[in-house]
Amino acid sequence: LIANGSFTLATLFLYLSKDYLSPDGEAGFITLNNIFTSLAGKGVREYWQDSKSVKRIIDFRHYPVFEASAYTCLIFIDKKKRNAIEFNAVNSPPSKESLAALTSSDVSYETLNANKWRLARSDHLELLKLLESKGNPLGTVADIRVGFATLLDKAFMCELDQDKFFAVGQDGKRREIEAEAVHRFLKVSELPRSEDVEKFQRGIIYPYEKSDKARPLIPWKEFTKRYPNAGQHLVTWQSKLEARGGVPADQWHQWGRRQALVSKGPKILTKTFDSKPTFALDNSDALFSNGYSVCPKETLERYSISQLKYLLESRFMLAYALMTSFEIQGGYQCYQKNFIEKFCLPPVDLLPKDLDAPIEPNSRLEKDICKFYGTTVELLESSLSHYLG
Repeated sequence: LIANGSFTLATLFLYLSKDYLSPDGEAGFITLNNIFTSLAGKGVREYWQDSKSVKRIIDFRHYPVFEASAYTCLIFIDKKKRNAIEFNAVNSPPSKESLAALTSSDVSYETLNANKWRLARSDHLELLKLLESKGNPLGTVADIRVGFATLLDKAFMCELDQDKFFAVGQDGKRREIEAEAVHRFLKVSELPRSEDVEKFQRGIIYPYEKSDKARPLIPWKEFTKRYPNAGQHLVTWQSKLEARGGVPADQWHQWGRRQALVSKGPKILTKTFDSKPTFALDNSDALFSNGYSVCPKETLERYSISQLKYLLESRFMLAYALMTSFEIQGGYQCYQKNFIEKFCLPPVDLLPKDLDAPIEPNSRLEKDICKFYGTTVELLESSLSHYLG
């Protein structure tokens, strides 16, 4: 099946191009580099692995080409079967000189997994293999959850002014909203790198029963009876709220998705994209949006919240993200669940019980963790310098 996910016409060109080549012909494409990791590209990746028709790839990573905002790569295809792909990735803005100076690495077809292609130098791929096989995968020892989604934030959002909540209706009127109708939340994309996140809490109209563990929607008549100001405010947005897909007509006042209605602390929060792994500690029960939370599970390998935080902010995670993540302009890697859940953590007993500070470069702890993974600080630094320039 070639059509998956957000399918585009480009996928068909990449899939069918080989059929239109002469025996000695070659096709070159400039296309989005998420072809290596996206769901939409899985069918093409499976076909390429079977046909072994990709000759060379030049990945421009997050650097712009042709003054376009897209993130691109060059892919060369022919009719000859081969055992490996000649792979290059730039670590500086592309130019004739920098492209001519690229050093290629062979990526064996046997090492590729169609779910996501891991493309890197052979020694860096070895480091990646260790980071995904030694220790405990993050997704097995921690819950990784996405934030809430109203599908129309401006209708529910409140501002806090002298301990009171206010919201602006579509009619332009500013109304005070009953505090009981509001839930505190954090917009993760706004959080600083410091630990003090509580002062960044905001308010959002919460049309669900807070006292019920199942968080059922409060029926509209009951909601307006309890919270008349909040009801008057939402009515001004009713037409737009009803236009959201998948929301029943008689429940138009609910959020667009039933997700992250509860968010107990302590938890660590990460932005969807960041220039380095940064996980803000939140000890409150505030909800969150525009990011992901990570909380330790009750497993045999029970990590403390601070152990999780500093492992995920270490140079090991940075190297892992640089090798596996989708990047956007400015060198921002993606920290969505599906990009971080396979990162393996060293066992708890290797870590200080009260890990209350970052894992410093070249520290004794970093060297001990390298030894556990079966690698060296030198290889870790080589990977980082290759991508960071």
